[in-house]
Amino acid sequence: MHIIIVLSIAISAIAGIVGYYLGYEYHRRRLNNTTEKESGSESDVIKERVMSVRNHTMRLTELASLKKMVEEFERDSEIIDLSINRLEVVLLKLQSAIESDDEAWAESLLTRFSKHLRQLLHEGASSSIEIEETNGHLECALSLLSAMNHNTWAYEINLDRFNDFDKTRTIKSMSITPWVLEKLWDYTLKSTISKTVKLEVTSDTYEVLYRLKVNGITYERKEAIWSGST
Repeated sequence: MHIIIVLSIAISAIAGIVGYYLGYEYHRRRLNNTTEKESGSESDVIKERVMSVRNHTMRLTELASLKKMVEEFERDSEIIDLSINRLEVVLLKLQSAIESDDEAWAESLLTRFSKHLRQLLHEGASSSIEIEETNGHLECALSLLSAMNHNTWAYEINLDRFNDFDKTRTIKSMSITPWVLEKLWDYTLKSTISKTVKLEVTSDTYEVLYRLKVNGITYERKEAIWSGST
């Protein structure tokens, strides 16, 4: 897939250069008084060639963009599928908590799991979601993972560098929450998280950067901001 995209972009670039050259040559010939005037038919041929190359360039660019979107969708689909499969493990953990004598743990895990499941279903019903709402979903996801480890570790979500103007704007649904869950899953399953998990959210009108820090390791992911709100 990467090779196809690179080839498509390369072909687009070459076609663009050729189109630019033909366009430049066409205008140069028209403006150069010392050059013999081209016949009307030849000028029309050049025009047609320029337009043809430009049209091909547009189509190739669209194709490259489409293939890139498909690749990103396939990658995200794998993460989403894993995230859904993880719910079965959480249910087993919940069953274990209910069967134990630790009622506080069972209640905490049940409450957070139920909320997370509702949010997951809500987010999956739309193609986009408000960024502020996503931040709320992230808080719930982190609290669920912490509850799985008997709340032995804390978490912080830093929004100091998050632009208030972007709160009601949107990003792609089912992109960030499943990503955070997947990055922290093995740590949670092995109960190896120490101290505090930190999640920093920053925005610059064009994209949102999520920086996740756990056990001294930093993971980053960017999401493009869509115009408007859901």
